[in-house]
Amino acid sequence: MKAFQLDSFDHDRSLWLDIKIHLIPYLYLLVLDAHPRGSIKISVVMTIGFMLIWWSYIENNVYWNRGDGVTSYPYGVLNNKTFLERFAWVSCLTALSCLNYIMIGIRNKF
Repeated sequence: MKAFQLDSFDHDRSLWLDIKIHLIPYLYLLVLDAHPRGSIKISVVMTIGFMLIWWSYIENNVYWNRGDGVTSYPYGVLNNKTFLERFAWVSCLTALSCLNYIMIGIRNKF
């Protein structure tokens, strides 16, 4: 079933692809939400480790399915970019995630 348009190309909606892409972040949030707030250093290291694993998973998925005409990066900004450009984007997202964690921690102290 045609449901939406992504980067000006029509794609079929794939629940399985969406689950494969977002399952790891959902599990990550569930695990972190189940634990008390840790130190900033440990949280930053965990976030960087998670993002490296998640990004590797996405890169692997797109690489192995590159010829199917449907598979693309889950975030349109990553499509048609070089490996280093995608790495820069993911690094920025990781830095924002870490900054968000730190800012929420500061906010919750007051």
